Amino acid sequence: MPLTSALGAEVSGVQLVDLVKRNDPNNAEQLFQMLIENKVLVFCDQNPDPQTHVDVAKLIGDLAPAVPMYPKIAGYEDIIVNCNNDVNPPEN
Repeated sequence: MPLTSALGAEVSGVQLVDLVKRNDPNNAEQLFQMLIENKVLVFCDQNPDPQTHVDVAKLIGDLAPAVPMYPKIAGYEDIIVNCNNDVNPPEN
């Protein structure tokens, strides 16, 4: 379901953990097409662990190279922490 006219869609009826377990190429292709069309996918009420997060991303496509200047989740160089606070202020 689209979230705005510009970008974003909410994906419902899918548990990320189950998606990884099934490893179904058809589901992965559907998610990839949704991502291309909407630019952002929102999976509400789910809290995937870091490994599930990486595994879902790998189902959709190749991961971008790690960027050393951004903070990461310990042990997961593929996950950039995008959070602005006193410890991690915005770049501007």
